[in-house]
Amino acid sequence: MTSPWRFVPLAEGSVERWRDPRRTRRRLVDLLANLRSGSEGTIDPTPGEASLHPLERDRLERLVPPPPRHALQAAFDALRSRAPHALIVRPDDGAWNGLLSDGGRYGPEVVAPPDDPPLGRDLPGDLRTRLLDDELPIHLPRLERWWVRHHDGLTALRTLLATLGARSGPWTADVAPWAWAWMERILPEARGLPSAWIPAPLGGADLQAWLGGDVAAARGVATRLRLRGSGHAPDLRTYRALAERALGEPGVARALWRACLHDGAEWTPPDDDERGHEDSDEDGDDAPPGTVWVRHPSQATLPGTRSLSHRDLLLLHAVALHGSARSDVLALASGFERDEVAGLLRLMVAHGLVLHGEDDRVRLAPLGLPAVRSRLGVEAFVGVHE
Repeated sequence: MTSPWRFVPLAEGSVERWRDPRRTRRRLVDLLANLRSGSEGTIDPTPGEASLHPLERDRLERLVPPPPRHALQAAFDALRSRAPHALIVRPDDGAWNGLLSDGGRYGPEVVAPPDDPPLGRDLPGDLRTRLLDDELPIHLPRLERWWVRHHDGLTALRTLLATLGARSGPWTADVAPWAWAWMERILPEARGLPSAWIPAPLGGADLQAWLGGDVAAARGVATRLRLRGSGHAPDLRTYRALAERALGEPGVARALWRACLHDGAEWTPPDDDERGHEDSDEDGDDAPPGTVWVRHPSQATLPGTRSLSHRDLLLLHAVALHGSARSDVLALASGFERDEVAGLLRLMVAHGLVLHGEDDRVRLAPLGLPAVRSRLGVEAFVGVHE
């Protein structure tokens, strides 16, 4: 059986494939089935808001774990054995960041990007010689950190891409999707590289196998999942709806499922004489008893972009193009003053569209990706794969 965690040619992995009319019809059928199942009883079994509270962070982490590292590693190893020269368009939802950043535990040597973008500088000569002459496998993570969208910010990237195109030894590299779409459209050196690969989108059954309640129970999480409004356990139709709304992207699906679970913990402290260890998890910590009432993925509220001005979108586009950049780099790429960038970023963080880390790096928020991708595409910003 083929693992859902695998790489496919870019054209086959595009999120646009998830807009197939057949999938839309199936989504409508599933939605109608969910509505009918929810109307079988006359009473909504969902407890009142006063009886629900946010899940504890540790419990939420165990219910919604990261993608399985062993599966990501196997996919990366399979790609390397299949294609000696492979460019990976790394989704900007964060799901593959950990593995691709370190090249896998037993993977190739990693050539890390510079801490500061090489503005006005070419690729170091010793690195260019090493890339051309070294026959050992190498991996270059985050190609987008080798450039700035600035009149003086492309030299090192163009040399790097040309050097990869001339390299005979095995190599892999990864790059953010908006950055690669821009490079491929603008730079001849990018068009000279092999066709890109992308992680395959995940379907409902794949998400159920990864995030399903039965799997959580096997991890020692003493939790029952029930859909709000119906009281039924999430089934394949639920995870299909999750896959549809996340467009098959695991990082978006994980963030969305966390949002569906987050405020649904039902917990009534047991009587003293009922306290025991029957609800303890595998680590020996007491797990709060009770049900988690899950919002259906179609009912979860996602961030929107309706209130953003064109100037806001210019900065948002710069964030998308640079994958994960510092605010000073975004100022260079957008032509805005740093104080203005800081103000606009605060607005976007408040809207849930970007994440601004303690290291001052800014990236698109997984929950905001569907809206960002749609709005920038409608506005015809460069960087959307057609």
